Amino acid sequence: MIDNLKIPCPTSECNSQIDYNVAALIGGASFGCQKCSAQIKIASSSISDLKTTYEKFLDLKNNLSKK
Repeated sequence: MIDNLKIPCPTSECNSQIDYNVAALIGGASFGCQKCSAQIKIASSSISDLKTTYEKFLDLKNNLSKK
């Protein structure tokens, strides 16, 4: 899986980024902004969908790299 990704902080006045890890996010972890302490987390009801979608993405990526 991909490590050390970044997402813009959802707080409009912050203008910072939140570092996160996809595997941990799928596992239910939350990640916080170092500047304003805003948090991101996937809703527990969406974790299964995220995992399935991410696995399909990885399969497509692997198939393309084999060509």
